Amino acid sequence: MPPPFPELSGSQRWGWSLSWRLACHLEGRLGWRTRERLAQFVLQAGLPVQLPAAWLPARMVLGGGAGAAAGGLAAWLGQAQAGALAAGAVVIGALGACCLPVWSLRRRIRDNRRRIVTDLPFLLDIMTLCLEAGQGMAKALYLAARYCPAGPLTRGLSLALNEIRAGRPQREALQALALKLDVDGVHAWVAALTQAERLGGGTSAMLRALAGQLREEAIQRAEEAALRAPVKMLLPLVSCMFPCTFLMLGFPLVMDFFPQGGP
Repeated sequence: MPPPFPELSGSQRWGWSLSWRLACHLEGRLGWRTRERLAQFVLQAGLPVQLPAAWLPARMVLGGGAGAAAGGLAAWLGQAQAGALAAGAVVIGALGACCLPVWSLRRRIRDNRRRIVTDLPFLLDIMTLCLEAGQGMAKALYLAARYCPAGPLTRGLSLALNEIRAGRPQREALQALALKLDVDGVHAWVAALTQAERLGGGTSAMLRALAGQLREEAIQRAEEAALRAPVKMLLPLVSCMFPCTFLMLGFPLVMDFFPQGGP
């Protein structure tokens, strides 16, 4: 049975339960590589970790079925006489509804990656303060996961800490976290921790330098986005504002060619 989600309404609970059952049925039919990849998508999207790995295929199957039914109903209500037209409506509805979960998941993953990039420098600052205060690495990771703003980064770090408590080596747990989140900054953070552990260097200095580097990269990305903004504004200007401006300027000139009574 799926876990309770009290924030969902009755119809949403029914759809959630149906998706859960179908995902559990499909999960045994997928290869282990496919299951790992799908589980990585679930974690990157910030979905509950107890979801089956086949959650996305289940949503696609249900969405495709619902879209096909909606397309067939629309063709029937529209009194489509041609069989090809009705079949086309069913196919278009099925494909559109089947692609909707993929689009939604990709959007969630993109938003979560932006959130991780924003939260990572603050997490590094917390770890730096803890290490400079004499705390160990395990305690620094715990405090960073506790006091960093709640989000996909702290959620993934909490899962890694649970694996460490269960007996998994810290290096392997953090490397697995970097692979699951798949963000360049997280890869650099884990690589810095691994290098400091192997070479015995100053971990706090490396983390402080990495936090400064990530902030500089964020500023550069903001500047690049600001430079691209005028280019993105050209299409709305050309398609919306310029025609209205030309119409307002040209209408009095055109009316001067006609007498007062009109053309």
